[in-house]
Amino acid sequence: MSLSVEFHRIVALDCHKVVSEMITRIQGLILLLLLAALAACESRGEGGSAVQMTQQLSAPDSTLPIQSRDARIGPMDLIEISVFGAPDLDDTYQIDFEGNLKMPLIGSVQAAGYTAAALAETLEARLQEKYLQNADVTVRITEAR
Repeated sequence: MSLSVEFHRIVALDCHKVVSEMITRIQGLILLLLLAALAACESRGEGGSAVQMTQQLSAPDSTLPIQSRDARIGPMDLIEISVFGAPDLDDTYQIDFEGNLKMPLIGSVQAAGYTAAALAETLEARLQEKYLQNADVTVRITEAR
């Protein structure tokens, strides 16, 4: 056999081997993808399918209280305060057991019994006394205890 024919035979065998290995790898990859797709379709037991679970999570809970403008701040409540132009004062604060808010620059302020809007007005007045002109304060009750 000539050297040229032998070379072509070896190259052909090597190409066949490479193609065969590629086909085996592709088949393995396809099998893996099919298994992953089947696992994604699996039922979630009592919770139902992923679509049903999403629908359940999307439905609003009518038993949750809606924060009204008349909601009063109480001891141990968490409130979020934002002061326009003074980001160092923006924070979540907890009202203490006596119903007081302790805030930088202002000190202690009676907060229990106030609505969020009324407390915001009080804080604006205290800040305008010494620190800020035209203070703009927003108060939001984040967690009532």
